[in-house]
Amino acid sequence: MGDTMNADIDANVLTKLPDGVKVLSISPSGASAWVQTVRIDTQLVDGTSKTYFKKGALGDRGRRMMEGTFASEQMLYSFAPKNVPKPLAWGTYKSKPDSHFYICDFHDMTDDLPDIQKFCAVVAKIHLDSMGGSPDGKYGFHITTHLAYVDNDNSWSDTWENWYTKALKRMLGEEERSHGPDEDLKVLTDAMFEKV
Repeated sequence: MGDTMNADIDANVLTKLPDGVKVLSISPSGASAWVQTVRIDTQLVDGTSKTYFKKGALGDRGRRMMEGTFASEQMLYSFAPKNVPKPLAWGTYKSKPDSHFYICDFHDMTDDLPDIQKFCAVVAKIHLDSMGGSPDGKYGFHITTHLAYVDNDNSWSDTWENWYTKALKRMLGEEERSHGPDEDLKVLTDAMFEKV
């Protein structure tokens, strides 16, 4: 069965998995309007089971999404390895050169809300541990990331407030382009931007 499943997985995806891995099954995982997501159950050379999560998307935006996901998840994993699935790789399908993928360890996600104290502690730890790690003390990220299908403006800013304001305005602009103007949202965002 493993050899048959290995033949069903794109050659470039297979090369990103550990050497000698046998793919046991590939099944849908979660739901997304922006990317295709699957769970890949495998057996490693030593006989242990290992499960991976893979997502994929088309075109240049899909390539940027997968590359940005990999870079940002690597960064997050370096600060919170117990809370972030370990990133494995990103790349382009051999069989479909206009399709791109990202692979990480699989974590079974639930719809349950996390304990608020523990969740906030993890977020605070990531922020505190990552302070001082950016070039020239600026705020941003070296590569474009995405919130769903929308690319984030991660360009470097001198202050966190400038970076956050710029990023939020970008997201709200996309929201308006997608759904049209909303007077209630405009009142709220105008008030917020006066304070940020």
